[in-house]
Formats: sequence, structure tokens, C-alpha cells
Amino acid sequence: LIVALYVHAYFAEQTELKASSALLALPGGTDPLSGRAGASGEDFLKIAREFPSTSAGQRALLLAASRLFEAGDYASAQAQYEEFLRRHPGSSLAGIAYLGVAASLDAQDETQAALSAYERMINARPNDAFVGRAKLAMAALYESRSEPLLALAVYEELNNPALYGALAQQAAAQREALLLKHPELAPTNTVVSPESPEGAAPTFLVRAPR
Repeated sequence: LIVALYVHAYFAEQTELKASSALLALPGGTDPLSGRAGASGEDFLKIAREFPSTSAGQRALLLAASRLFEAGDYASAQAQYEEFLRRHPGSSLAGIAYLGVAASLDAQDETQAALSAYERMINARPNDAFVGRAKLAMAALYESRSEPLLALAVYEELNNPALYGALAQQAAAQREALLLKHPELAPTNTVVSPESPEGAAPTFLVRAPR
């Protein structure tokens, strides 16, 4: 058994090395976030099919999906992102695939489906590094659907630099832009009523939203 395990580990390592070499040989083969100029989606798919169980194969599948998206083939990109999630649901790169599915749906003008896809990611991977980006994208979709109150709620949730880092600043800027377009959503002002009896607790008048 020990020998068998050793042999298996050896061949697994060799397969991983071959997959990595094949991926590195392709232009743009090292970045799973973006498949910019270089190899085609089909080039990356070949590696993904040949080495499906390797980390290089995982990256190749994401890069293939990215190439398809950049080429405007959003339905095919969505299919590859979904294939990644079927094959590697526990991968550290799964957050990218979730975002890819949602972005592909959005690009196909399937807004409700895209919102559901972002929610699926947030629920499935609440601690993922890309959750903030999913929420920011959801806010933008709410704005596009003329649902500013929902967008505002998301921007305010993201206003937490400790959790969302630089995205908090971006969300704050978009919140301000939203309030300029919809001043009725701004926080209400409070003033002391001039009719409050002297020495009594002041009565506050709150301006109702227009």
C-alpha cells in the first residue's frame, strides 16, 4: 500500500507539472482573472480537458471562460464557468467562477437571473474575497432596474473598510452619486420644535421623504 501511494503521488505530481508546463506555454496562461491577448478559449479548453484533475487544468478552464466572455460569446462563457463549479465546487478559485456566471447572465440582459447568481455566490461563499464585488455588481443592477432604495441599502452595507477594503470607498462614491440623482433618499434632517415648552424635553420634527 505504501508503494502504491508513493507511485500514485509521483504520477500525480508529474501530471501537475505537465499541465503547468502546457499552461505556461500559452500566452496569457498564468492569470485566472483575465485572459487577455494571446491564446484562444479553445487552446485553454484543450488543457482543461487533458488535465482536468490538476490545478493548472482548473486555471485553464477559467481562462477559457474568460476568453469566451471577452470574445462576446457570453452563453459559452457561462457554460464554462458553470462547468468549473460542477467540477471544482470547493476550489479557492470558485468565487471567480460564480462571478463569471453572474456577469455572463448580465451580459445577456438576464438581469434577474444575474441577481440570483450573485446571491447564490454570497450565500455559498460568504467569506470569499470576491463577495464585495458581487454586492457592488448587484447594486449596479438595482440601479439599472430603477430600484435605487435597494441599491442604496447595498452601498451602505459595503461602507465598512475593515471588511471590504478599497471597495468601501468605491461604494461610498457610488452612494453619493445615487443620492445626487435621488435626493429623496437622503437621510432626513431633524430640527428642534420651537413650540417645545421651556424646560421640557425637546420635540423633534422629522422631514418626511418627498
